[in-house]
Amino acid sequence: MIFNKIDLKTFSFLFSIIILLNSCISFFGFQKRNYNYQYKSFAKNIDLSRGNWLLTPISSTSFGINEDASYNLLKEFLTSKLGDRLKTSSKLKDKNNKYLIPFNIDFDNLKENISFLKKSSKCDYIISSKVYYLDDTRDIGMGQYRKNKNLKSNGYKSACKISIIAYDLKTEEEIFNLDCIGYIWIDDELDEGLKIYQTSKSASADVMTKIIKKLKKR
Repeated sequence: MIFNKIDLKTFSFLFSIIILLNSCISFFGFQKRNYNYQYKSFAKNIDLSRGNWLLTPISSTSFGINEDASYNLLKEFLTSKLGDRLKTSSKLKDKNNKYLIPFNIDFDNLKENISFLKKSSKCDYIISSKVYYLDDTRDIGMGQYRKNKNLKSNGYKSACKISIIAYDLKTEEEIFNLDCIGYIWIDDELDEGLKIYQTSKSASADVMTKIIKKLKKR
């Protein structure tokens, strides 16, 4: 009898999980995802073994909780590798507890402020990232990424791209540049603008996870 009760409880728990997963899939409307990478720098990885690193806030074409999740994934990974050698640009202060960088530095204005960051941060390297969602991907050359055989048709309905870039602040030269795009297939019955948008947003953490897996391969 006890065994049967345990089986019943286990079955009920598993059944509840299946129902929950089905609900999530129905809500977001995705069937599968495919990820493509494009390295825009000679380096295929980042050497985190030396120097102090500066991390900027994540940029995005549309901010929300998903960007926070993606940013935290990157920050947690870098912290695990760098420890106290990782600084964040928005919290960097001098000895008098004054902010060293009084304005927002992120992916979009990073390059134009490299010289300033070199002088003010006293860090050796800087790393930044940006998330592109949904229709914004039409303007970033989606076609050049569609080399995978699974992407021959326009069967995917949505996409999420994350770009990550790193500079050597001493030389002011780019040392790493990677794009990762997650293509998303959506059920035709759920092909509505809002649901597609939600699917695109929900993919950002997965895309960042894929990037981190690449960075861990060293």
